[in-house]
Amino acid sequence: MEALHAQLGAPAEELERARELCRAALESQRKQRADESAPASGGEGEAGGGDGSDRDRASSPASRAATVKVLGLVAVAVCAFLAGLGVARLTGEPETVTDAKAAVARTPRPEPSWLLVRRMPDDQLWRGRTVQYLLRHRHYDVPVDGTFDARTEEAVKKFQLAWHLTPDGKVGKDTWPLLVVKAGVGDKGDAVMALQALLDNVGEGGTPVTGTFGHETLDDLQHFQKVHGLRPTGVADADTWRCLMAFQEPPMRTSPLYATPGGVPSL
Repeated sequence: MEALHAQLGAPAEELERARELCRAALESQRKQRADESAPASGGEGEAGGGDGSDRDRASSPASRAATVKVLGLVAVAVCAFLAGLGVARLTGEPETVTDAKAAVARTPRPEPSWLLVRRMPDDQLWRGRTVQYLLRHRHYDVPVDGTFDARTEEAVKKFQLAWHLTPDGKVGKDTWPLLVVKAGVGDKGDAVMALQALLDNVGEGGTPVTGTFGHETLDDLQHFQKVHGLRPTGVADADTWRCLMAFQEPPMRTSPLYATPGGVPSL
């Protein structure tokens, strides 16, 4: 019975219930056999006659058939009990396994932190350009030269004041969510150029920086989102911007700060 239980893969806690069913059925069968073989009441002759009759009944084809029938019912009951559990388990297993795999696939990787970009030598090139592109989208007059200088810092402070943030001139976890722009197919302008420049430098390469969000940008963005566990919506939302900046390729001849997983230091 234990071998059958294991073969069917039934839950371990149900084994004892199966044993109880088996014991009860066997006990019932033993009582029936004891009743059939017990001496009949009466005299010796009757007892003798009864004993012979009982032996005849016990050894008769009908008695053997009844025994086989009882044992068969025991086996059927136990097998049906275990098989029901096993079949339920087996029929549910593919869904369980699939659900487990889907859960793993849906489980997001640890979210990267927003970068802290400020007026420092290490925050030039794509970092400075991204801030400048987004500031220009917000109608702040700054050049897009990748240099986070005093002019860019002043524009950041003005943006922070407009959004009731502390005007420290640093673009971090409070400023980025307000500075980035949700962009999708058909959008144009400096924010789209920032997005395309990040896609072009994220390691995939080949995204034209045109300022127009077309189907090529859509394909590249969806590919990036799939690779990094984001919903492949083809829309650059805050999570996509954060992830794009966290996985930039490190610029050549820069400080060791860039030699971290994802290519950039986090907050």
